Amino acid sequence: MTVARETQALLGQAQALHDAGRLAEAAAGFRTVLAVDAQNWPSLVGLAAISLQSGQLDDAIRRFGALVERESAFVEGFYKRGNAYNRQGQLIAARVGAMRAARRPGNGGRLCAEAYWRANVPSKPRGPCSWAQHRAG
Repeated sequence: MTVARETQALLGQAQALHDAGRLAEAAAGFRTVLAVDAQNWPSLVGLAAISLQSGQLDDAIRRFGALVERESAFVEGFYKRGNAYNRQGQLIAARVGAMRAARRPGNGGRLCAEAYWRANVPSKPRGPCSWAQHRAG
């Protein structure tokens, strides 16, 4: 088996463990993949998600922050980093994250509305929305 296939197999196992809610084992699997391929996107996202799910909010903020720095179109990263800020009670930072997520193309009305709602923004948009609509309103 080649290194690439072994890495894909390990990644698949880690993702399956994550899906099953076995977060510690999944995290270990993602770290194993990253030991071979330090830039493996699904493993980086997986570890960030596990940090958020397990309540390690500072780590989740750091990890999702690094991901959106690397890929500015990663709407989910802005959104989940905003969720972590919101859970810490950092509502201004959560709101900024929601606005950044809403500005990204292709995010759809549901994500935009939910991001604003989670950030406790007074005006909760209904249906499809765009950053321009909220900036004007």
